[in-house]
Amino acid sequence: MTPRQETPAAPLDGAFLALLALVAVAVLAPRVAGFTTDSDAYLDVAMNLRDGHGLVQSVVDFWRPAVPDPLGLWPPLYPALVAAVGAFGVPLELAARFVSAGSFAVFAFAFHALAVSALGRGAGALATVAALATPAVTQLGAFAWSEATYLALITGGLVLLARAEARGEWSRGAAFAAGALLGAAALTRYAGVPIAVLAVAYAALRGSLRARGLAAFALPALVLPAVWLGHNLAEFGRPFGPALAPATHGLGTQAFEFLRALRWELLPAPFDRRAAMAYGLALVTAAGVLLALRHRGAGRLAAAFALLYAGLVVVATGTSGINAPTGRYLAPVLPFLVLAAFAGWRGRSVTVDPAAGGRRALSTGLSAVWTIAVLVELLGLVRVLPATAPAALARREDRRALARLVPEGSAPVLSDCGHLLRSATGRTAVQVPAAGYRPRAYAAADDARWAGAGVSEAILAGETPPAGAWRSVAVEGRFTRWVRSD
Repeated sequence: MTPRQETPAAPLDGAFLALLALVAVAVLAPRVAGFTTDSDAYLDVAMNLRDGHGLVQSVVDFWRPAVPDPLGLWPPLYPALVAAVGAFGVPLELAARFVSAGSFAVFAFAFHALAVSALGRGAGALATVAALATPAVTQLGAFAWSEATYLALITGGLVLLARAEARGEWSRGAAFAAGALLGAAALTRYAGVPIAVLAVAYAALRGSLRARGLAAFALPALVLPAVWLGHNLAEFGRPFGPALAPATHGLGTQAFEFLRALRWELLPAPFDRRAAMAYGLALVTAAGVLLALRHRGAGRLAAAFALLYAGLVVVATGTSGINAPTGRYLAPVLPFLVLAAFAGWRGRSVTVDPAAGGRRALSTGLSAVWTIAVLVELLGLVRVLPATAPAALARREDRRALARLVPEGSAPVLSDCGHLLRSATGRTAVQVPAAGYRPRAYAAADDARWAGAGVSEAILAGETPPAGAWRSVAVEGRFTRWVRSD
């Protein structure tokens, strides 16, 4: 059996699929909210970078010591890219979505290369379409989030790692590039840190790299995140930034929620609607992923990454008070589960083996049905969504209301919507998060401390100030402005 070589047309296929990915994002973007609280938090850091204030947050949680606060809740690369685009005069909101959409196109190109390495040209293109058209994945390119950038970088590193394993050797230039991509991914999302470390260990154990090549790979893969983790240790005494509120649910509950979400996010409609059909397809998919782990190459790397990332999501959400292991937290796993399942069903698909023709035909049929179902689901979603998302319209109105309500000033504002307030008005803020995202309630001692720091105004959405003596002075939309009455 001889290895199937990547055809010269494969990069052209990848470029075409990247273009289609951009088109899909452009069609979906106005139909989704585009921004969440995390998005506005990225914009806050990008605004500070653009204005020369450094890697700091001007919206801080009330238990933090001061405004501004050093960045540490997440790595800096995505807001830095947004700030870089914004430096050319592009509004930061547009810059944030531009970076996400462009990153998604790069991810599409890199993922196609990985899929071709695992499956060959035709099946690789099919897997790429199935992965990118999964609605939860497509949305990553339409929101101002860091996941699309992370996926573009991590997938590029995996492509180079898969090619090194296939060839049995690695040039120092390719090794350094792969390490730089994985290191940059770790500077985008903290989930990239253990993956970079394990990728270096994997390359060392596989023996694909000689000593100099391994050093060229390990240096950027480990040093880039180490620099940021060192920054966090110096600022917060913790490698992954300031302490968060404890999780409200344990690891077992979060693992169950993750698996339950996979039914709706991974399996294409209509196969996810009936329990028996959904569980049957889930078992077939799990079998494909496990089979992919048995073979060398890109399919195994995709399966290993998916399982590792899934474990990291469950651990993160089961130990800290962050979002549930669904939605954007789950989405980066999905394309790699699709690729791993397709590769496992196909078997050793990168070889030409006439005896395996029946299995390839069966796997191709199953993959084709999956891909068609995903495309129908995505098109159906686009058809039923309003041309402009109601959440986007509400955000515009909220920003107008805040611009009318909040006067200019340099002192921080107490708020339960501080990130939106910052993006709408430029004012710094002391944030009072919802109960599940804070270690304790905002108390009189907190209010006295922030009053001493110059906080004399509060902008709240539907609540009274949690402590202290205040009086309301104005209302705009759903927001009330309060000033101290003592």
